[in-house]
Parts: sequence; structure tokens; C-alpha cells
Amino acid sequence: MNKLPRNLGASRPIDIGAEPDFSLGGLSVHPSLREVGAGDRRESVEPRVMQVLVALVRAEGGVLSRDRLIEQCWGGRLVGDDAINSSVAKVRALAALTTPPAFEIETIPRVGYRLHARTAPEMQPSNVSSSVTEPSVKPKATELRFWQGAAIAGACVVALAGALIWRFFGQDKSLEWDVVESHQPFIGTSLIERYPALSPDGAMLAYSAGPNITSRQIYLRILKGDSSIQLTHETYDAVSPVWSPDGRSIAYSVFQSGQPCRIMEMQVPSGAPREVGRCRRLERAELAFDPSGQALVFSDSLAAGMPTRIVKLDIETGQVTTLTDPLKAIQGDVQPSFSPDGRYFAYVRLIGDVRGEIRLRRLSDGNERVIDALHDCDIALAWTPDGKALLTSRACVGNYTLRTYAPDGSGSRQIMVSPNEIGRLSVNADGYVAMETAGGHTPILAFKPNSAEPPKVLDDGSEMSTLCADFAADGTLVVTGRTGSEFGVWIADREGAPFRKLMPLTRFPCAIRWSPDGTRFAFLEPADIGFDIPVVSRSGEVLTRLHLSEKDSGLLDWTADGKSILTTRLEKAGWRIWRTDLVAPFKSMPITPYGWTNPRVHGSMLFAQKEGAIGTWRLDTGVPERVADGPTPEATDLSTISGDRIFYADLTDPRHPAISAQSVAGGEKKRLMPLPFGAANFTFAVNPKSGDIVFSPPADDIADIGLVRLQRR
Repeated sequence: MNKLPRNLGASRPIDIGAEPDFSLGGLSVHPSLREVGAGDRRESVEPRVMQVLVALVRAEGGVLSRDRLIEQCWGGRLVGDDAINSSVAKVRALAALTTPPAFEIETIPRVGYRLHARTAPEMQPSNVSSSVTEPSVKPKATELRFWQGAAIAGACVVALAGALIWRFFGQDKSLEWDVVESHQPFIGTSLIERYPALSPDGAMLAYSAGPNITSRQIYLRILKGDSSIQLTHETYDAVSPVWSPDGRSIAYSVFQSGQPCRIMEMQVPSGAPREVGRCRRLERAELAFDPSGQALVFSDSLAAGMPTRIVKLDIETGQVTTLTDPLKAIQGDVQPSFSPDGRYFAYVRLIGDVRGEIRLRRLSDGNERVIDALHDCDIALAWTPDGKALLTSRACVGNYTLRTYAPDGSGSRQIMVSPNEIGRLSVNADGYVAMETAGGHTPILAFKPNSAEPPKVLDDGSEMSTLCADFAADGTLVVTGRTGSEFGVWIADREGAPFRKLMPLTRFPCAIRWSPDGTRFAFLEPADIGFDIPVVSRSGEVLTRLHLSEKDSGLLDWTADGKSILTTRLEKAGWRIWRTDLVAPFKSMPITPYGWTNPRVHGSMLFAQKEGAIGTWRLDTGVPERVADGPTPEATDLSTISGDRIFYADLTDPRHPAISAQSVAGGEKKRLMPLPFGAANFTFAVNPKSGDIVFSPPADDIADIGLVRLQRR
């Protein structure tokens, strides 16, 4: 079976706006509205989740491989298992809108997924009660009317009493907070910023930041300042800073793959870190100080296959005690949080993939209650500024909110809706809430190889998210991208110059490439059927437009004379490279045997990638010659030629992904720099003038820190 190159999906992911409505086991699915319904009930669905649902349905009961799922729903980008598992779990949750569930998703280990739909007559909306068996002895009609009337009268009395109590005593004011100030983002750089922690006095913010999630450090910022200082210099990933109640020290955890996490503490701002304990089994831990400041609380597992439980580590003695004892059949307990007055202990109990509970324990007597049940939601816990109510962030199928809960379980209130996902929270007594935020724009960054200098943001001040990029020989940079939901092409006369928008587009554009003389560029744009390749002048004028079938994809490039475009086409016998002349755009011809994809031209040289193999081959010499060790098949679009070198994403060592380069003539591989953010992404180009490598972070990994201020109503 021929494997679809990664960039085919990148060029044409599922466009839910163009997908027709359909039925699925009693559900009505409306992709363009991002809505799934059962009876009178309607649920909004995240775009990515709707793409995954459509992809599974398109498979028509067959197995959908994870590779094909990534191609159709993530544009072929390298994504982590967590992102895939989360999206599939959210699709599974939609099945529960009917009783019995409208469909099931079978996981095929190491392969992918298969959707099994039930027949519609079996379905009823899950919020409709099933019929009750009629009793064998029926009450008399007069008796029935009497008891119905009594029940109605009783209900009226209860409702009237409730109204009077509300009228005279009022609603619990501890839940009534409003957002009166917002800074989004408060900290937003090229690094991944997470785990915000406000100091007890409200003056400082600690957080973790780094280029990827395996090499972060702890930073400290004065809340009223405009710069941060690096506190830690760990060899491995330092995360989850928490302040001691007296504000004199910070504890954090260190992740090292394959090792139980290390728990560290240091005096602020200049103390030396010391190890105070280790996890028993888990590699990562999110920490909280207990109210005494003498112990740290976190999740850990006692043995392989056992659920996570919340444990307490005495800092001085190293003694570990267990705070929760979940049943073996569930996933376990996470997110420990103590109220500022030390009266309550809150945590989240994960029942399964999509079910959970917010639990609250009164420490004076150990009484514990469930204050909310969760379904397919990510959640983080904190406390309101006065410490009288639990504050949570919730991310539930496209709905991102802050919500308060009364500790006695009497009610909750939504206090903020966010357009972007909200994660971990930290609160101070002045009303400030620091939070993880995601979903913002993805900046385009210039990295200097073999340099410790931080990357330079090229689109500073813009809201553009870059998709694909290429440099002309004179250093002019052209990118495809989007602002909000609108796509377009932008150009900068040189690296660091302001971008200007050349042309608006309606669909996802990528695979952009300058002509050899730098007067024109071409890029790939999905059409209703197949693909278009517009050829555009530097002024934004479309000079001509090629149309290719849906079988064409991959990277494109120009022939050395600038008269033709090279693309990759899938046929029954496999992939091969085709040439389309600009003067005869409706005629194409193959120029390679089967098995070759993603052409790259350098003068008279033709380079390509071999289907399913690692490396780059030179093809114009008659006998294919392997000249470079990359890219790997999952990062085919991160490959370009600049000067006399082939640059590519080098994922041959998964623990140390890099950008490497080799001469077009072959020879020794040179590792230039760690792969930014540890992941492949579309935007990848090399400036022929400065040698800078241009990259942008994967959108799903963008994490900044926002700041809002709450005020009591």
C-alpha cells in the first residue's frame, strides 16, 4: 500500500465548512455549524473534534490509521499522542448524546481507530427518560388526581419558600466575581510559558519556560516589571513552581525521561536548589504546599498499574503519607489545592478517559463531597482572592470558562468566558489571576544556528500566524498565513522588515516557493476538486494559475529555467514527480520512475525523497544517489536547499530532534541547532543572506501566561 506523504494532508485537511450534514446512529451532525444534535439537544463541537469525527465516518467502518488521521485533521503535522487521544476521547463523548450510545470507537493497537455506528431506530436522546413499566394494579382516577394535586401544591409551597429565602437572605456573595482588568497575554514570547505561580504578597510571578517541554527552566518576574530572570539551571525539565506560604522559597519538580521526578526547593531569589524528595513512580509532578508550609503535596502512583493518588511529602524528614485512596479501577487523583485558610482540600478524581469529579474535603472532620461531575473537560483548581470559594478553569469541547464553586456544594457561577483555552491558575489576595492561555497567533521566528542568542520575532506586533515560508535569493521573505480565520500571503523585503499583506485567500495555503530569478512565487491552495497553484508576482498579481487533480500533492518547486512547476502525483503504482509547463498548464508529464516525492531543484540538480524512506536523493545523474540523512518521512516538508547545503528536520534521534545540514554533494552531517519546540511544523526556510533559520511554533504548543484581575460584585 502506498503511504500518503505528510504534506498531502497538510495541503488539504478536512474542510468542515464544506462538509455536508449527515446522520450517525441517531445523531444529526452539522460539520459547517460545528454542531451535533440528538432530539432537541444540541452540542457545539471544537473544529478539530469535528474533523476527527468526519474522518472516522469517511472511513465507512474501516480502520483509520493514525497517520491518515493526522493527515486529514492536523494537516500532516507532527503531533503528540496527547492531542490525538484527547480529540478521539471528545468524539467518543458525543456518542453519549443518545441512549444507548450512537456509536463506538474501537482502538486498534498500534494502527488506529474504527467507528461502529448503531442503527437509528435503537436511539433515543439521552436526556429523555426511558419508559416506566406500568404497575399491575392501577390506582383509581380520583386517587390519582388527588395525589397529583397534592404534589403540585407541595411543589408550589417549596418554590415560594425558596423565593422568600432568596428575597430576604440573598445569594451567596462568595461566588460573585467579575473580571475588571485583563492582560492577554501578560507573558508571551517565543518560549512555551506554563505553570504560573503568584507569590503570596502578590508582587512576583514564577513560571516555567523553554523552547520545548523537555528543557524548561523556572523564571521569576516582578508583576509591575517588564523583564524576567532565570532562577534555575537544571539539566532537565524544571516545572510546576509553587511558593511556600511565607513567600521565602519556591519548590518545583524536575522531569527526566525514564526516571521518577525529583522534588526541589530553593530560597528566593538566590538560594541554591536542594533535592527534598522524589516521586515513587511518576516522571512528572504538579506540586502544592500544604497550609503549614512544612510539606509538599502531589500526585504519585504506588506501583505499576495502580491509580495515581495524592501524597504528602514532609520536607524535613522525607516521610511520605497518603491523602487519597482511589479505587483501583479508576485513573486516579490529581490537581491538589488547599484553601488559603487551611479549611479545605480540593482535588480532581479522574474516573475514566472523559469522566471526572471535583472533590472537596473539609480538613477539620475529613468530610468529603463531590461538588461537580466532569464530562470531557480539562480543569484546573485554585481559590478566589478571599479564599471563600473554589475557582476553576474549564475547557469543555470548545467552551473555555472561569467558574466559582461554593465549598458547601450549594452552587456555582460562571464568571468569565474566554475565546482561547485556559489552563493552570494562580491567584493572589489582590484579585489577580495568572493563567495559562493557548490558541493565540504563532509568530515567525529567526534562529541563528550554533548560537545561544534568543530567536528574533520577525512579525512582532502582528496577529499573523504563519503557515509556510520561503526566501528569495535577495533575502525577500514571503509567507502564507492567517489572521483569525482569514488566510493570505504576506511579504517582507528583508528579514526584520515589516510584513505587508499581498493578497487575501479563502483556503489553507502552503508549499510556497520562489522562482529561480526571484520575480515570482508559487504556492499550493486547495480547490473544490484538487489543487490550484497560483503563480504570483512580487506586487501580488496572479500571473497564471495551474490546476491539478486531487492526486497531486507534496512539496512543489520550479525547474531551473523557471518555465515549469514540479509536483508529486499519486498513481496506482505509487508516487512520482511530474512537470507542468506554465505555457501549457493543462498538460503534465512524469519525469521520474515511481517511488519518488517532494522535488527540490538546485541549479541543474534534481533532489527528491524516497517514498517511506529516510533521506534525500539526487536523481539527475541517472543512478539515484543518497546525499543526506534526512528528513524523516514524518517531517518531509521541513526540507530546503540554501547555498550548497540541504537543510532538514533531523528526527533520527527522537530524544534530541535537531535541524541538520549536509552538502548537496553528500558528506558529513552537521547538527546546527535543536529542533525548535521539539516538533516539526510547516514554516521552515533559510535566509541566504544571514544564514538564519526561520521557524514558527506548532499552534497546539503555543502557551502563554495571561493575567486578569477579579473584583467582587
